[in-house]
Amino acid sequence: AKCRWTILFCWNHYRTMQSIKSTFRLQHNVAGRFFSSGAPNGRLILVSHGPSEWQKGDQSNTSVNRFTGWVNVPLAEKGRDRAHEIGNLLQSTYIDCAVTSQLGRARDTLDIILDNMGDTRDEIPVVETWRLNERHFGSLVGLSRVEAERIYGKETIDSFRHNYEAAPPPMDKNTVAKWERQNHCKLVTSQKQDRDEKILEIGRSWCNSTEKMPLTESMKDCNRRMMPFWEKALEPRLKNGETVLVVSHNSILKVMLQNLDPVLKKDSFSQLKVPCAVPIMYTFDSEMNVIPEENTVGEGICRELQGKWIDEPIVDDEEVDIA
Repeated sequence: AKCRWTILFCWNHYRTMQSIKSTFRLQHNVAGRFFSSGAPNGRLILVSHGPSEWQKGDQSNTSVNRFTGWVNVPLAEKGRDRAHEIGNLLQSTYIDCAVTSQLGRARDTLDIILDNMGDTRDEIPVVETWRLNERHFGSLVGLSRVEAERIYGKETIDSFRHNYEAAPPPMDKNTVAKWERQNHCKLVTSQKQDRDEKILEIGRSWCNSTEKMPLTESMKDCNRRMMPFWEKALEPRLKNGETVLVVSHNSILKVMLQNLDPVLKKDSFSQLKVPCAVPIMYTFDSEMNVIPEENTVGEGICRELQGKWIDEPIVDDEEVDIA
């Protein structure tokens, strides 16, 4: 009996301390929003996951640098290390909500980031959605860039990678049928906090049109898939003055940046390369206009973007475009 009372006392003490921490965090967060700038500004932090097991080595090695798409490839050690570094960089940043895809390399990157942010980890709701999955590369999935260029030609592969409307040949329907039964390929959007989970969407867009897993995608298709989530889930939070952390994939972040950053006109879209595992933060006014920041790091288009890089945006060609 004495042991049970001791356990009960410790548990109640733990819950009380968690409640105090949560209240302090909320008060500090609200005070920071309203008194530092006079009005709440939405902030969006975008991060592409770290390098995966298919994104390491030199380009001549056909066992790596493969078109990944919706394959659930784990993070490489370099990717995990980089996620820890991001978590340390964001330790002083209050996050109201975190968003990621259903693919393990993005979810694991987010988990590591949040674990490195301290005691606030369990207080941050996490939304996982298929709408932020990487671009589906169709029949290119599993091929290295070298193999793909040997089969289709370098000019054609470059077009698939950089042309906004060009999609690779579709994946075999039998393969897609097998993929659809895997958890990370199901068309689901859910929100998780502590042990609670709420399903927000199952295989349908918010306008109730039925969605199916794609056989292949262009960048334009990625944009069409992502936009309902932006309009119905992200934009309302940003308008409410919240800070949202998005950990996703190169192609999705590229089309997201195209929609929100005034610098990215269609003629410069193909020049943008989103660096792996480097956070960029955008701040919005009440009308959802970007409040421009001046970057002192980065080169070319990366330096001109109106978001603020939280670390040096070094682009490695072996880690982008086919993730």
